[in-house]
Amino acid sequence: MYPLLKMFLQKIINFILIFTIIFYLPLFVVVKPILAETFMPALSITSSDITPNSNPDITLTTVQPEGDEVLSQILFSIPAGWDFVAGSSLPQDAEIAYGTFTAFVVEVNNTMTVPVTIRNDKDLQDYKAHWKILFGNPSSPYVTLDSFLDGDISKGHTFTISRAYNFTLQSPVIFSLTFNGIISGIPALTSPLIQGNYNWTAKYTSPTNVEITRIKTLTIPGTATPTGANVTASFSGGSSITFSSVTTDGVTTQTTLTTPPSEGTGQFQLSGGLYFDFNSSAKFSCPCTVTLPYDPVETPNPRIYHLEDGGVWIDVTASVDTVNNTVTGVVSSFSWYAPGQPNFGLEFKDPISALLSISDPMQINSNRTLPVNFVLTDSNGFVSRDDVTVQILDNTNNGFIGEVTAIALKNHYKANLSLKELNLASGIYKLRVKVGNTTYTPVVLFQLI
Repeated sequence: MYPLLKMFLQKIINFILIFTIIFYLPLFVVVKPILAETFMPALSITSSDITPNSNPDITLTTVQPEGDEVLSQILFSIPAGWDFVAGSSLPQDAEIAYGTFTAFVVEVNNTMTVPVTIRNDKDLQDYKAHWKILFGNPSSPYVTLDSFLDGDISKGHTFTISRAYNFTLQSPVIFSLTFNGIISGIPALTSPLIQGNYNWTAKYTSPTNVEITRIKTLTIPGTATPTGANVTASFSGGSSITFSSVTTDGVTTQTTLTTPPSEGTGQFQLSGGLYFDFNSSAKFSCPCTVTLPYDPVETPNPRIYHLEDGGVWIDVTASVDTVNNTVTGVVSSFSWYAPGQPNFGLEFKDPISALLSISDPMQINSNRTLPVNFVLTDSNGFVSRDDVTVQILDNTNNGFIGEVTAIALKNHYKANLSLKELNLASGIYKLRVKVGNTTYTPVVLFQLI
C-alpha cells in the first residue's frame, strides 16, 4: 500500500505546482501590452479666410491610420505673426474651439465619435490663456483636460494636448478642432499683417515616446499683377494700387501695421487703425494710384498721407469716394501710406487768397517777395506752433526747391518768400505748408512771369 500512497501524493503535488504556475505567476510578472508597430499621424490645416489682419476660423485635423499607436500628446506651435487673444479678455467658459474625436474603444468594442469643446478658464496661472478641453457632452464630459497657451505675436504661440483617459483606444483616429476667429464679438484669432507663408507645426508623441513632427503651411497670398496699362491690384477691405504700366508680370502684396512706422506718427488722426504698404515682384512704372479705406464716422475729412524721404508724411490726396468710403492718392514711389483726418485746418489769407481769386495758378512776378499768410486751427481755434514752414516745389516732378520758416503772430502765420533770391525759371510751382513732419492742404499753384 505504501507505493500506491506515494504515487497519489506525488500527483497531488504536481497538480498544485501546475495550478500555481497557471493562476498565480501572472500576478508577479509584468506583461507588456501588444503595441502597434507604426506611428504615422498626419496633420491638415484649413482657414476660413486667407487675407491679412483678418479673424479666420482655423481647423486643425489629425488622422492616424488603422494599426497606428494612438498618440499620447500633441504640441502645437503657431508661427509668429498670428495672434491669440489673452484669456483675461474673454468671458469665463467662452467657447475657444469645437470639434470631434473618433477612435475604436475596446471596452465597448465599437468605433465612437465624441464631441470636443475647448472653453476659456480665467485662472491663467501665469500663462496667456488657460483652456479646459472637454471630451463628450460639455455638461457632463467623459474627460476634462487642461491646456495652457503660451507666447506672443512676435515669438509665436504653443499649447499642448495630453492623453489622460482610462479607455483603451485603437486606431484609426480622427481628431479635429476648429478655433473660433471671433468669440463673443472679440477678435480671438488674428492672421498676420504681412502676406507670405506661415508654418504651423504639430509634434506628436506616442505611448512609447516616439516623436513625429508634422508641418503645414498656411499661405496668405498676394495679388497677381499682369502686364498692361493701368493695372490694378486689389485687396480685402477696399485697398488697391493701380500701376500706370506693368511690363513684366508678378505678384503684388500688401503689408499693414497697427503701430506707426519707425519714422513716427504724422500730424493726423489715423483712420481705421492701419498703416499700409505695397510691394510687387512685377516690373512697373509710376505714377501709381493708391486707394485706402477710411472710417466715415471718425474721419469726416479724409486724406491720404505718404511717408517719403526724410520721414515726412506728404498729403497726396487726389479724390475721396464717400459712397465706398475710400480715399485715393497719387504717388511715384512705395513706402507707408495712411488714411487719416488732419489735426489742423489750413486757410490761406491775403495776398494769396486775393491773387487766387483772379487766376489759378496765381500770377507772380519773379522779382518780388511774396508774403504767405495763413491760419492753422483746431477745435479750440488758432494753433500756435514753432515747427511750421512754407515749401516750394517744382509742379512737374514735385522736386523740392526751398523752404522758409513761418512765424506765428497773434492770429496767423507769416512767411516771406523772396522769389528773386530763389532765382527760379519761368514756370508753374507749388507752395505748401508743413507742420512738424506732415504737409497740409490746400496746396497753392503759382506761375512766375
